Amino acid sequence: MDNLGTENKVSISSQEVYKSPPSEGQNRKVIYLLVAIVIIIFAIIILISTLGKAIFSNKTVNNKITLTMWEVGENQSIYQSLINEYEKQNPNITINYVEVPSTYYASTLYSKIKSGKEVPDIVSIPNSFVPYFSSILYNAPTSIFPVSLLESKYYPIFQEDLTVNNKVYAIPTYYDGLALLYNKSEYSSANLQGPSSNLYTFESEIPQLVNKDSNQTVTQAAIDIGGTGNTYDAGQILNLLMQINKTVMTSNGNVTFANQNGQEALSLYQSIQSQDGWNSTFPSAIPAFANGTVASIFATASDIKQIMQINPNLNLGVSQPPQIPGGTINIPIYNAQAVPINSKNPEQAWQFLSFLSQPQNLLTIFKNRQSQGEIVGTLPRLDMSQYNSQFSFASTFTQMASTSTSWYEGDPEAVNSIFNNVIDGNITLAEAQQKVQDIYYKIANGIYSIPTNE
Repeated sequence: MDNLGTENKVSISSQEVYKSPPSEGQNRKVIYLLVAIVIIIFAIIILISTLGKAIFSNKTVNNKITLTMWEVGENQSIYQSLINEYEKQNPNITINYVEVPSTYYASTLYSKIKSGKEVPDIVSIPNSFVPYFSSILYNAPTSIFPVSLLESKYYPIFQEDLTVNNKVYAIPTYYDGLALLYNKSEYSSANLQGPSSNLYTFESEIPQLVNKDSNQTVTQAAIDIGGTGNTYDAGQILNLLMQINKTVMTSNGNVTFANQNGQEALSLYQSIQSQDGWNSTFPSAIPAFANGTVASIFATASDIKQIMQINPNLNLGVSQPPQIPGGTINIPIYNAQAVPINSKNPEQAWQFLSFLSQPQNLLTIFKNRQSQGEIVGTLPRLDMSQYNSQFSFASTFTQMASTSTSWYEGDPEAVNSIFNNVIDGNITLAEAQQKVQDIYYKIANGIYSIPTNE
């Protein structure tokens, strides 16, 4: 019994240990299974890759960016070819160009940006407003437009106007300033080759340019220096004369223009006004100049298109304003492009502005302006001066750009209105100084609001 039990145990153990080798059919099944697994793995990889591409594609579509650009007084066609090129290079970006009116632009723009509602991504701002607007602007990333680029490639006035605390807040596509436009034919009739570059000689020649009829009524004035009702930008002319006369406009954060030099500039304005024949019976300065009833006016390059539209045959000359011996000072008047702090895509907006600032693109903008009869000063970059000869009157504005200077006015439109009141005799220069100082104080304490009529 014991031996039999042992044999049975051995037999059972042998069955557990011994297994027959796999047949040829079983080998095929294993191979087929492995092949199937490999095929499934490859299919999964392909599926993941396809889905990944689809997801990436959908993400690109869903993340398509629209940049809204507000521009004042510039037709869309001036920028359209560059917009098309940029959109082609950046398929996920669309530029929505909006031409906005200049009427009450500053106050509307400031309140729009402050509200954060439907804020454009790129805005056009008058150069003199940039310091005040800087608190609501997105400064240029140094990787896109460093301040060193503005310092090395542009006229110094742009660094003076468009940077705050060594940060760039706007970039220009042109320079413009307050020049002296004159009728060559009328100067020739007065036996003058053109306006004297010496301010005192210029003043002495004014009576030669005043024509009167038999009743001693002025039929042609010498220059539009007079009351603010029809003078073109009278406050800016007084501002210019102050700076030409080396008036210290501010010092250590205080307004100081009601000093001796400032009073002398005001007296010079009044002296010319008493001699030049310009009076309230004349129409506004630009049509009066175009139609030959005033021999010269202070105006900007951007005004020339309107003048030539009124009188295409005008024998137009353009010069720098006359100066006091020993120095040359001009004042800039231009718009620059900036990015509001509430833009949804500020980095992309600055990328587009950087694209516009490239020399070949600035040249395209100028050529497009010229094709539409516009005269817009001079190219803003020092390294593009060789191209200025292609554009009418650019040489004069190039000279002006290199000698332009600015002072912090706070709210330039308000300051201009204050100067107008000085010219019209409503307030003294000392009272004007105090009014501008009040603007400084309110801005510094965050309680100033741009009037709704600016």
